[in-house]
Amino acid sequence: MPDTTAGTTTGGAVGPACTARIPGKLYLAGEYAVTVPGRAALVVAVDRFVTVRAQLTDSPRGRFTTAGAAPLVWRQHNNVPVIDSGGGDFWSHCIHAHRVVEAWRVHNGVPAATYDVTVTSDLVDKATGRKYGLGSSAAVTCAVIAAIAGVYGLPADPVTLYKLAMLATVMDSPATSGGDIAASSAGGYVHYRSPDRQWIARQRLVKPLHTRVAELVSARWPGLSITPVTAAGRLRILPGWTGSPAVTDTMLGTPARTPFPDSLLDRSDGLVETMAAMVAGQQPADGVGEVVAGLREVLSTVAAVRTTTIVTPRLAQLIDCAEQLGWSAKTSGAGGGDCGIAITPFPGATADKEHELGLQWEKAGISALPVVPPEKPALPQVTYHGHGPA
Repeated sequence: MPDTTAGTTTGGAVGPACTARIPGKLYLAGEYAVTVPGRAALVVAVDRFVTVRAQLTDSPRGRFTTAGAAPLVWRQHNNVPVIDSGGGDFWSHCIHAHRVVEAWRVHNGVPAATYDVTVTSDLVDKATGRKYGLGSSAAVTCAVIAAIAGVYGLPADPVTLYKLAMLATVMDSPATSGGDIAASSAGGYVHYRSPDRQWIARQRLVKPLHTRVAELVSARWPGLSITPVTAAGRLRILPGWTGSPAVTDTMLGTPARTPFPDSLLDRSDGLVETMAAMVAGQQPADGVGEVVAGLREVLSTVAAVRTTTIVTPRLAQLIDCAEQLGWSAKTSGAGGGDCGIAITPFPGATADKEHELGLQWEKAGISALPVVPPEKPALPQVTYHGHGPA
């Protein structure tokens, strides 16, 4: 993993710093149903991270830096962050996260400060720069918020971090369900129900976001539920990456135009509950194949309702290879590219069995990503340098 212990400065004195190491995510079940408020998904944080370090400086301007992108230069003006130069697609999530966490800082009565921010990521392929489909946008949003909040001495608990990151994300991705944000902010396995995004949008129209972020963070969000699931180590999950990125907003389509029937949503929710119970060891794991088959049927119906392609030829190969070797498999996330997952009862999944699947995938041009440890969950980490949280 890249070294992020050294901050990038703009010539001013180096002050206290905070490093946030935030995991990416995989959807195990419910990835389309959860776009409907109050409906469920099961997500898991992965053992790949975005790391953001924020470090105070006495320079009048701060910089956001990362490998492969021009720096983003900013300054404080009338208690609001202003971009002086830089930008582009890479920084869009960081800019929204920056605005939200600064608004939260104002409402906590903390004086403005200038800081440099360094971003590194394990959620992209180092050779090509392509995303693995492991929720890098959500992870970087959460990491920027956690690091800047930390450098201000404002530690954010998982639900607060989720809400701040969600407020930042809906600025340019109003269709997001937030499941990736829930996994990144809480870590481990999460049973998640999505909030009413139209309610969030209405709240933002009542007053500007920067004047009421604290009110929204403390409010009850209709439909929202974030419930950690303690894994019993009964399932082994091996993701595979096709190398073809999916555009989630495009794949999701327009929910208002093509609503899912309640019967489909109810079936999806039931399968999510069963999968969560298997993860927790409350139901026998040897029935996971039936659950995964049911989830594939749900996704097939989703594709028909939305007139879209979820299982691409490469994802079909991923599933077929896994099934031939005794695993159960499905797409993960929006489909149309990116990732699929193979699941089998553990400890029946030996290292040799996993290696064999990886070899078969490799022959099909699919990369195995062993990023879901069965025993130890991936968790967000926040480290303070030179000071502690208030």
